[in-house]
Amino acid sequence: MQQLIRKYRPTHAVRQLANGKWASKLGWLEDIEHELDALNGDRYGVVGQILKRSIDF
Repeated sequence: MQQLIRKYRPTHAVRQLANGKWASKLGWLEDIEHELDALNGDRYGVVGQILKRSIDF
């Protein structure tokens, strides 16, 4: 999971998909797939933290 930060406060969280892209829900709009830094900017901020979870098969 990635958190985007603006002024030291989280503004958005996304999750990584199996294909390596990231998925976001933008308000009432559809889910979108994008690259890691695609939402960086004034509206969503910058990447502040990436969390990793181990997957046991």
